[in-house]
Amino acid sequence: SSHGSSGTNTSKSRAFENPGAWRKFFLDPDGWGCLFWDMVAGVLLFYDVIVLPLQAFSITKTDFFAAMYVITTVFWSVDMAINFCRGFEVDGLVERSLRRVSWRYLMTWLPLDLCVLSC
Repeated sequence: SSHGSSGTNTSKSRAFENPGAWRKFFLDPDGWGCLFWDMVAGVLLFYDVIVLPLQAFSITKTDFFAAMYVITTVFWSVDMAINFCRGFEVDGLVERSLRRVSWRYLMTWLPLDLCVLSC
């Protein structure tokens, strides 16, 4: 196969560039951790889609909105870091190369994430 695995290897994961250092930090894209994180992201994204446009009007700044501003800013900042350690599937295998995962994120979602966080 083009992935360098033998026919007897049933593992869904590609090899790490540095298995000892990065194995504990990478998230399986199909794992419970990613599922939970994506569910929280969905809730906060829904909140942002509703509340951010309302800021163009004079809505009352309550403690709730102040707390949510901090929570969403921290969450989306942490999300950017997590995306550098989140494997992705290619041809049925989970890519966990730090270089490849980072490059993919840099070329896809990072520019949008930076724009959203800088606003």
